[in-house]
Amino acid sequence: MFKSAQLCDYLIVRVESDNNISKYKTYKRPINDQESRLSIVNELNCVEAAFVIDLELKSGNYKAIYKELNTDFVTIGQKFGYEDVMEEQTKKAGCKLIKLQTRQYPDTTSIINEIIQRYSGNDFQEVPKEK
Repeated sequence: MFKSAQLCDYLIVRVESDNNISKYKTYKRPINDQESRLSIVNELNCVEAAFVIDLELKSGNYKAIYKELNTDFVTIGQKFGYEDVMEEQTKKAGCKLIKLQTRQYPDTTSIINEIIQRYSGNDFQEVPKEK
């Protein structure tokens, strides 16, 4: 988001709804609920405004949102999975899609898989609780 903020005068961030995430990830996701994610985003100094959105990406309704907000461009990170759909949505709205090179932090799915791999074996021993 910091890189996105450097490109614009006013950074508005959309946070995907829990409903959307559970549709394209799994019913067990998200780990952090939408209110928590929205709160984290709003705490960033570079973010001017943020909102939760419950529209399916492929619905075509993003075009109307981009036009209403007078959007010049939309940025996505390099691990964004629906780049082709975003390209179509932004083009229809008359704005540009910018794919940013970002630092390679592990995504939530990678962290979950690592935890399962490390701690699902028979050699796992629970750490004793402090007294």
